[in-house]
Amino acid sequence: MGTRALDLIFSPKSLALVGASPRPGSSGRALFDNIIEAGFKGEISLVNPRYEDIDGRPCVRTLSDLASPPDLLVMAAPAEHAAAQVEEAERLGVPGAVVMTRDPAGWRGGELTERLKKVAQRRRMRIVGPNCLGMLVPKAGLNASLSAQSAPAGDLAVVSQSGAIGSALLAWAQNRSVGFSGLVSAGEMVDVDFGDLLDYFALDVGTRAILLYIDRLEDPQKFMSAARAAARVKPVIVVKSGRHKRGPRGGSSVANMAGPDTVYDAAFRRAGLLRVPDVDELFEAAEALGRIKPFPGNRLAIISNGGGLGRLAADRLADQRGRLAPIEPATWGKLDGVVPPDLAKENPLDIDGDAEPARFKSVVGALLDDKTTDAVMVMHAPSALSRSLEAAQAVVEAVKEARKRTLSPKPVFAVWFGATEETDNVFEAARIPHYQSGAVRGFMHMVRWNEAREFMMSTPPNLPEDFEPDVERARSVVKQAIERGHRWLAPVEMTMLLDAYDIPVAPARFAKTP
Repeated sequence: MGTRALDLIFSPKSLALVGASPRPGSSGRALFDNIIEAGFKGEISLVNPRYEDIDGRPCVRTLSDLASPPDLLVMAAPAEHAAAQVEEAERLGVPGAVVMTRDPAGWRGGELTERLKKVAQRRRMRIVGPNCLGMLVPKAGLNASLSAQSAPAGDLAVVSQSGAIGSALLAWAQNRSVGFSGLVSAGEMVDVDFGDLLDYFALDVGTRAILLYIDRLEDPQKFMSAARAAARVKPVIVVKSGRHKRGPRGGSSVANMAGPDTVYDAAFRRAGLLRVPDVDELFEAAEALGRIKPFPGNRLAIISNGGGLGRLAADRLADQRGRLAPIEPATWGKLDGVVPPDLAKENPLDIDGDAEPARFKSVVGALLDDKTTDAVMVMHAPSALSRSLEAAQAVVEAVKEARKRTLSPKPVFAVWFGATEETDNVFEAARIPHYQSGAVRGFMHMVRWNEAREFMMSTPPNLPEDFEPDVERARSVVKQAIERGHRWLAPVEMTMLLDAYDIPVAPARFAKTP
């Protein structure tokens, strides 16, 4: 269904909260508080037949009692009433709904899910949910969610099938002053799905990168089409659960039994998406992709005020198949008299534990000008001889000066052990990604996203890069069958042959009786 009517969901002029409640601890109260506290400027209508007003705001019995239909229906009513309320909203001409209500049948789908699907099929209303946390659009002053946190406006979009993951991202963002262009907990996706939301955020000029958490895909073809289009214009980072095979899930989780992970992995790569294994790395990738622009190359220069720090970072870089920048001789010449002569001029570069702010600034500036360096990582460990805040300010000064010298400045990643709110604010203001750990992975996420984009535009290889068949074993199976005079392979031999090429099949065994 594309982005039809999604503008009214993300930027409504009016909304109606069905199931609004004054009762503390209820979903109706939580939604009411979030909507009011977010500062929504449009008209807010409350619907609940039990109350005449809530906190002094008038409350009507039904949607039909409103003077005009709202742009957005926010549903907090229980499951036995939610479907009827959405159907009434459709008849009144409400263009969009966010349904937090949980279907008692879970992801298998019960009466609520089936009735909402029928509404969606008539194509008069767009529906987010059900069984979702809701959605936040900070720039519109909209917090139609059950989240305990609000979100500042920014340029990261989040689409999560899991409400818990969405909440975790919001908590992380508050601690890092990271803002969102939109956060959508998609839930069961009876209508608005990953494909629709990818299309919407790809076209949204206020979105710089898109983060996805996926449990399952209901429409892979639609997803792939939208993902490829989005990845051409901005980074798309994805976490997919179910990397390891397991049995069907019980309970009411939105997750169903996962498909083969190798298929998902290949599909994401083909679409130009950056896949990360867990939420921690999703945060690290967001820290980098949300603050710096894509850059060519994969050569990293590492600076630290302690040799051990740099060597550990170099080890981590090697573990992830990254490259240390070779550093050209002219750059070492610039550092004569800056770096103590007894320290080795090598990458990673140890500038000593007593490095004053001026040394940090000079070294960072020289490496940003180095032609063999694609990015710089600067590490600082606190000590009585090296002032953390002043060193951070010196790094920022070097970066700002470098940005003035070129239209394509190189990225800088900061690792500040013992970081304070003051040092965080210094890096935040300069849009420099900063970590207390994980910076190497942040750099490699940028590198791999560039590789993913290149792979998306290339001709697919005939075989996967990691395909390593056991050719000798396969030959042995065929050879032994020929030597026994067989003109075809027995079932057990066929299983062995396919297994040698890593093709999964049900194991074959001889049975003496039926």
